[in-house]
Amino acid sequence: MLIKWANENDLPAWYSLVTEVSGIFQHPSDMGTKLRSRNGGTGTVGRHEMITAVDYMSGTNMGFICFSSAYDGNMDTHLRTGGSIRCTCISNVG
Repeated sequence: MLIKWANENDLPAWYSLVTEVSGIFQHPSDMGTKLRSRNGGTGTVGRHEMITAVDYMSGTNMGFICFSSAYDGNMDTHLRTGGSIRCTCISNVG
């Protein structure tokens, strides 16, 4: 298993997985299609806010972790002053 920063080549797997779990997040079943049509995820991978686990043998994306935060570069201060980090983890591992 390889854990790496996601890039634009990983986005089709992300869209597919997002569609698969749409019901859990109470979104329409075409959530991945909606994200794809808006180029969703492009900025996220560009800002290094998404990592993926990739199977070495098959090259299959096994899951993703997306996170987002707005802070001044000092995470300790950011969290102590009430800042937060949003994180979403989605995996296709049963």
